[in-house]
Amino acid sequence: MTAARGDAVRLVAVGDSITRGRSSSPWLPLVGAALPPGSATTNAGVDGDRVSSALRRLPRRALGEATHVVVLLGTNDILRQLSNARRRGRFVKRTGRAVFEQAFRRDLTELVRRLRHESTAAVAVGSLPPVGEHGSDDAARAVSAVNAVIRAVCGDAGVTVLPLHERLVALRQRYASAAGPSFCGSRMMMRAAVRRRILRWSFTQCAVAEGFVALSDGIHLSESGARELAALVSGWVSESAAERAGDATE
Repeated sequence: MTAARGDAVRLVAVGDSITRGRSSSPWLPLVGAALPPGSATTNAGVDGDRVSSALRRLPRRALGEATHVVVLLGTNDILRQLSNARRRGRFVKRTGRAVFEQAFRRDLTELVRRLRHESTAAVAVGSLPPVGEHGSDDAARAVSAVNAVIRAVCGDAGVTVLPLHERLVALRQRYASAAGPSFCGSRMMMRAAVRRRILRWSFTQCAVAEGFVALSDGIHLSESGARELAALVSGWVSESAAERAGDATE
């Protein structure tokens, strides 16, 4: 993993349970271990958070001190939309999807705007991990649509997009020749929770039991998935810190 060099880094991670790292393999400590001496990370991940809810509780003090902010939000937005879509007819599904994507774009645009205006930190947003590892089901199409919105919003704002989705898809392809399972809802997460808390399985063991590689339960990261995310964030921090140092010497 690439380590940032030079001045101390203050990294704030804004996200949901994937960032909080209790029901998902923790990735932020891996990044912290690669930062220069005197650096610090702030985990602002909240279980179940959507973009709209994260907007209401941005950690202003931490953001004011941050040199880098990374955002990974949208999976819970997608899960809610998929749940709503199952109860609707085809026309209503199409209409609901358009309304959802418009609202997601609005909320993400506001989140990025606030981060850019309330902090001098470098900002990056991760593309969303797969929901399940099937690759061509309804969940995959929903994730693809939201990731397109993320890229468009970040492109307009001049914000870096970390290609997490692409890295996790490639990770599965390296270790499995066939498509993986679809996400089957709360049952998968309940099984993983029992395996973790009672049987003391690792996230990777939970992944293998369900036929996943990058995900432990169809939503949250396995250890290998967490390492991919940590490597992306660490590399971005290192590159952006070097760019800032270069700008300061010019």
